[in-house]
Amino acid sequence: MPRLNWRKYQDRFEHLSEEILSEQIPAETSLLPRLIEICHDDSAADLLILGAEAPLLAYLEFLFARAEGPYSPLFVSYSRLITLVFRLSFPLKTLLDLNAADAIGNMILNRRGRLKFVIADDLELSLLLERWPMFGLHPVTERQVFDAILKKSDISHRLSSEDPDLLVRLLEVFPQYQSEFIPAGKTREGLIVARQDQSPLPSQRRYHRLYTRLLEQGYDVRQMIRDEEQRVLPIQMRRNTFLSFLVKQLHGGECQICALTGQSNQAGKSPITVHHIIPLSEGGSDTGRNMLVVCMSHHKAIHDGRIDICLYDMIEVRCDTSIYQIEPNL
Repeated sequence: MPRLNWRKYQDRFEHLSEEILSEQIPAETSLLPRLIEICHDDSAADLLILGAEAPLLAYLEFLFARAEGPYSPLFVSYSRLITLVFRLSFPLKTLLDLNAADAIGNMILNRRGRLKFVIADDLELSLLLERWPMFGLHPVTERQVFDAILKKSDISHRLSSEDPDLLVRLLEVFPQYQSEFIPAGKTREGLIVARQDQSPLPSQRRYHRLYTRLLEQGYDVRQMIRDEEQRVLPIQMRRNTFLSFLVKQLHGGECQICALTGQSNQAGKSPITVHHIIPLSEGGSDTGRNMLVVCMSHHKAIHDGRIDICLYDMIEVRCDTSIYQIEPNL
């Protein structure tokens, strides 16, 4: 079936969006006529696709792509326009209500879909599902999305073969259900090592794109960290993984203990992670001040009790017979 390619009209869709958001035109009455005018040169513009006007569907695809995902600073603004489209088109609303869990599952698996947000991790999924009813759509739960993924034809085979790429992706987005898909004896670190292509994880690619875009917009990493610390997390969430990523960027992706002890080779031997000095399970805060960037070797040493970390006015690191002090992040 012929379809409108929203990328062909991206600049004009962007201008129209700015007019609506700035209230230069009455959105309810002007949107569809303006979209038809913009797309009039395409033979597919007069089609109804599943009961919806083709220009309206093309514009909705544009909005999903432009909003990108809940971590994006543009998400809230473009969510207003998405809500408007669903208010104007009952067929589009009905279509997504019927297929919501499956569509979101495809977003998580990075599969083709006409309406796509980017979902990095469990927090971003929670933020998206929190926003979903605000679009005027039926609520969807994490469990429904997880079950929809498990029902996909190739997923059971990939799980039975312990596909590390799939297992790591599910662990990034559904850590609460890991007992249902992570094989006994497997760890996140082991699965990351087992990935054959060793390309960045989907969440890391997402974080890096967003980080780069924010830098281009004039933010510095300390401002990003402060802004992210202010994000209100859904009640069931305790950890902001994008915040951890930003703290790693603050330290150039290098282990702070390696830097203290002069063991600069440690960071190159194992992945870099973030250690919460006061554990979240003991009431520690998910803030930059309570984080220490460490390689996996030193992270294990901390948990084995071979390195002691305390947070006072300074971070105190007791390693072997030496005591080091570091200023807390921010």
